[in-house]
Amino acid sequence: MTTNSPAAPRLLILLLGGRIQPAAMTAFQLQPDVAACIVSQDTATVADNMTDLLRRRFPAMQIAAPQAVAAIAPDATRQAVESLLQQYPDCAPTISLTGAPVPMTLGAYEAARTHGIPAYYLPSNESTLLDFAGEGKREQVALRLDLPDFLLVHGFQMVSPGRYPSKVPARFKQAVTHFGRDFAVATELLKWLTGKGMTHGLRQRTWPLGEAHRALLAQLAKVGVIQRLAWPHSGSGSNVEYQVSDAECMKFLSGGWLEQYVYLAAHIKPPGVGALFDHMAYGLELQSNEAQKAAGGAKQATREIDFIGLRENAPLIASIKTVERFWQKAYLDELVAVGNLLGGSYCTKLFVTDQPMPKGIERKERDWPLAAQQFLAHAKDARVVVVTGETLGSIKKVLVRQAIKPTDARK
Repeated sequence: MTTNSPAAPRLLILLLGGRIQPAAMTAFQLQPDVAACIVSQDTATVADNMTDLLRRRFPAMQIAAPQAVAAIAPDATRQAVESLLQQYPDCAPTISLTGAPVPMTLGAYEAARTHGIPAYYLPSNESTLLDFAGEGKREQVALRLDLPDFLLVHGFQMVSPGRYPSKVPARFKQAVTHFGRDFAVATELLKWLTGKGMTHGLRQRTWPLGEAHRALLAQLAKVGVIQRLAWPHSGSGSNVEYQVSDAECMKFLSGGWLEQYVYLAAHIKPPGVGALFDHMAYGLELQSNEAQKAAGGAKQATREIDFIGLRENAPLIASIKTVERFWQKAYLDELVAVGNLLGGSYCTKLFVTDQPMPKGIERKERDWPLAAQQFLAHAKDARVVVVTGETLGSIKKVLVRQAIKPTDARK
């Protein structure tokens, strides 16, 4: 007999194969009092990873010693489940079926049906736990992890937890709004501002741009991104004095603004959808759980995510670049590598730049159009959606489309 009293401690039996993420997501959602792992013999070390993960997230949780069974023998798994039910007779048991080899799943399912206990399965393309044990019963448990828990399940922790929830200072929100009115003008002005050894000391420079750029520069001064703006010899209009307000503004002008623009755009609430993302952040630096355990960590184990949004536990990540020659394949390789760690084919990947596609007018730029086209081809092969300066103004539409129905149609 199993204990069904609501006051009884909850026991979660986790079946483990090669990956811990599905079972870990189930454990993070159900948060049992006791967890017990049944692991395939050929991937026994996975149980140690799960134990470490659960102890990090739930220090008070009781974790039983794992049991290793033959992956191809359903009866071995059934017997392991029976043993745990006898070991914890006063607990209300539940079984997680997801992530183990099929024979193990069948053995655990048989035990669940025999004892009338829930046996949850998490489909890879859904965000609900389905109870397969009851006769004709498919109880759905909404699965919603916040961003720190989602990252922890996938093997990462934030290097700077203070970056989440993300915040955009008021002056930067205002500046981004001005940039969004004409990205071509903004990109040209930012290229000039950040070139030739940008500092936050007072500078006097020759003014090479037009009236629209001058008006945008005045708006940056008005919101406080730059200060001490003056036009000596205003009759000629050939010189300008200004000072970047501080180091934070230098980082903003040097590319941080585009991360914040995408982040602010992602707060859209499409009709009939509500909030597009349950959780999101920008400018995150992550470190693997393994590196966190090592003394001092390992710098080479860090990863950067310019933007991440979660919609029903499905991640959308973006690599965001403002460099003129944005078509570096290394940028795509890094984006794909992070995506593989955060859900594989179920992680939507965007590459966003404010730079337009090159036209190769200047002699030094003759090879640029071909290089950019090759970049787009690589991106298509890697299932990365590219947003350039020409389409940046439509970023909200891109986010909505890719979060709800991704281009690669794997959801």
